[in-house]
Amino acid sequence: MKEYYHSEGRYLKLDIALPYKEMCAEAFALIDKFTPHRSDEDSHGWESLTIHGLGWNKHENYDVYGYKKGKDASNDMFWTEIADQCPITTKWLKEVFPCNKYGRVRFMLLRAGGKIALHSDSSIKLIENIKSGDFSKEKSPLFVVVMAEQ
Repeated sequence: MKEYYHSEGRYLKLDIALPYKEMCAEAFALIDKFTPHRSDEDSHGWESLTIHGLGWNKHENYDVYGYKKGKDASNDMFWTEIADQCPITTKWLKEVFPCNKYGRVRFMLLRAGGKIALHSDSSIKLIENIKSGDFSKEKSPLFVVVMAEQ
């Protein structure tokens, strides 16, 4: 099975249920654990909390942690202790969202008055490892941008 599909698409529309109210409640319950993300003069008040990655508070790009390639970093990624504290979100990611392998999965937070500078997360345009299956029984639309690092 292919791990990545090249795409020029700006988003992927999936017709699957998303328990967003419950997921937001889980993130809000952990609000004191969020740590700054890309804090500089152009971005401030932007915070992150890693559910799946190199550690619950490791949410920067893989090269910050000594990796030369994203694929190498992704081999070392795991479900962090945050995953245990947000069971609805984790269950949805593991059982509902059509993805075979995850890289970084994070809650992102923009505090009141915060700013996210214009940026690009990757120059590689990929849709990452989509599972096959029939999701037509679910009725809540979900818009997802899935970008993969290599």
